Amino acid sequence: MGGIDVANGVVGAVLGMLFAVLFQQPLQNGWYRLRTRSTRAVRTLRQREESSPAWRTFSLGPLHASALIVEGDGESSISAESVYIQVLDEEIELPSDMAGWRAER
Repeated sequence: MGGIDVANGVVGAVLGMLFAVLFQQPLQNGWYRLRTRSTRAVRTLRQREESSPAWRTFSLGPLHASALIVEGDGESSISAESVYIQVLDEEIELPSDMAGWRAER
């Protein structure tokens, strides 16, 4: 083994240590963040699947109503362009055949 081989080995060892010191912590931090995010994403998906109800009450922005609106035959979806919502500030009067429903509640 000649002097050049020893010099190459020492230079390689020094460069290896230098790169290990410079890049070890950023690589460990990146790996930890990737594992944490993926675990969180899987956990969130699992919670959504378990806790998501099949039916949701009506909401308009931050306003949530206790009403459940069901329309259609359940086999075809209604396009978003077909739905219109009108919010009135004044009090409305229910038709006589629906007034009993409110009293039941």
